[in-house]
Amino acid sequence: TFTGNTVIDGGGVSIDGSANPTEFGTGATTVTLTNGGRLIVRSTNMDVTAGTKSFVVGAGGGTFDIASGVSVTLNDAGQFSGTGDLTKSGAGFLILGAAYTYSGANVNVTAGNLRLDSATALGGTGGKVINLSGGNLQLRSTATTTFG
Repeated sequence: TFTGNTVIDGGGVSIDGSANPTEFGTGATTVTLTNGGRLIVRSTNMDVTAGTKSFVVGAGGGTFDIASGVSVTLNDAGQFSGTGDLTKSGAGFLILGAAYTYSGANVNVTAGNLRLDSATALGGTGGKVINLSGGNLQLRSTATTTFG
């Protein structure tokens, strides 16, 4: 049985996905994407259970590559953070449903959909540059969101 945290540094890891992805060990673990590391989710929706997994985008940035018809949902405040640039690729959905401490400067959506269910899903301080180059941004927050 694998235990511990995972760092995807410049490569990619492909998983089928599940509510509590055991590909990254059992219990509360952290998956860190650095130097262009890619988490590739191919065939099953991943609605991550609160308190089980957290995802960090570190130095050099990281990518969530999600296949068509598949979604990755993070709804717990402790599940997403980091300082690196976030890229969402693949035709599927990345759903960020809570307030997070993410502080990266750039968010790139190259395919599929990035859905923000909270006005602070990409962090509550500092400006972000959101680049839409083939993907879609969906805002589903009832809070006031300022652009500009």
